[in-house]
Amino acid sequence: MVGQVSDGVPETAKAVLGLIGKLPSALGGYQSTLAMVALSAQIVETLRKASDEAAEQSKMLNESAQQKIDVEALNRTTLTRVQQGMESGAAANTYRS
Repeated sequence: MVGQVSDGVPETAKAVLGLIGKLPSALGGYQSTLAMVALSAQIVETLRKASDEAAEQSKMLNESAQQKIDVEALNRTTLTRVQQGMESGAAANTYRS
């Protein structure tokens, strides 16, 4: 998968470097120009895929963070309501005494 890290080297970097490594064999005449264009297109496509995957991962992380924030807000609201209930119960007990 593009973007994954193995052996400390991102797969995207390996893919791009592999494509760049083909450049010397592509040199020579108009065919080299076509080969350069094709390799450039492959490099751009590889980087685009990596960018899309990074954006998707970022979106998932943001959604996860938002859910955590929502749960924490719900916990604070619940705690506040419990405290208010305890205070009103204590006040009612004081009034009855």
